[in-house]
Amino acid sequence: MNTTLPTLSGNRLHLWPIIQEAIEFPWQARHMLWKWVLVCGVLVGLIDFISENLNVTYNAETDGFLELSYHLALIVLQVALTFSLYTVFCLRCHRLVLLGSTPEADVFPPQFGERERDFIRFLFVILLLIIFSGIIFVFISGILIVFGLSSLLGISDTRHEEWIHLPLLMIPVAYLTGRFCMVFPATAVDLQPSLNWAWEQSKGFTWRLGILAGILPLLFSIIHNDGRLLFGLDQYQFVYSLISGLLWFVCATIEVAVLSIAFRELSGSDISDWTGVRQSTP
Repeated sequence: MNTTLPTLSGNRLHLWPIIQEAIEFPWQARHMLWKWVLVCGVLVGLIDFISENLNVTYNAETDGFLELSYHLALIVLQVALTFSLYTVFCLRCHRLVLLGSTPEADVFPPQFGERERDFIRFLFVILLLIIFSGIIFVFISGILIVFGLSSLLGISDTRHEEWIHLPLLMIPVAYLTGRFCMVFPATAVDLQPSLNWAWEQSKGFTWRLGILAGILPLLFSIIHNDGRLLFGLDQYQFVYSLISGLLWFVCATIEVAVLSIAFRELSGSDISDWTGVRQSTP
């Protein structure tokens, strides 16, 4: 099986046609996706609900080592379960877009193999890079700008500061996402990519990839963080957690399709040309 990594070209990366095709994908693949969206969404919702109810505010002055260990273990368990479900779901979506319906696409429950481990490793490393760069970017550039505006224009309302911080935060998020996001569809079709390969291949169209990879997560984060946009359902924690989980995976379906379609267009050839015979086992 040929696993040579493709050379990507930005000549055919047209944003709107990619977004249109990605929005149509969930409906076209609904018979293959509905079970995955339902199960993964409900499980993530339950994990969120249980963690919220088990979580107790940690007080560094009064709580001891056991309380700290409890909080850390709870966070690690929640992140591990959520990342695992997200990884399994995204890989199935990537493969549906790039390879079509395969024997493994509807295997439930799925196996967690080398492909899944590579995907979650890339996801974890890229998230750490985004968090680290975001902290530096916002707390250095952002604070300087906020202080400057406060001094020159007399703006001190925290709501105005948030308007400044969010666009600033999106700059490193969009840039790093654009540089590295192609590792995910490549991993899904067993091409064994690296972060160095993604960095080199994204030269020249980083910001277009950043826009494609960042629009939906930003919109969902706004909806998720502002419960009023879900008709006040944040007052009912259980229902809100389930709906948020389902909405997250619906959005993830479109976002994964965006990346897969961009990868397909940039590669300039059929995915089967690189992967050979489609695999029937994960």
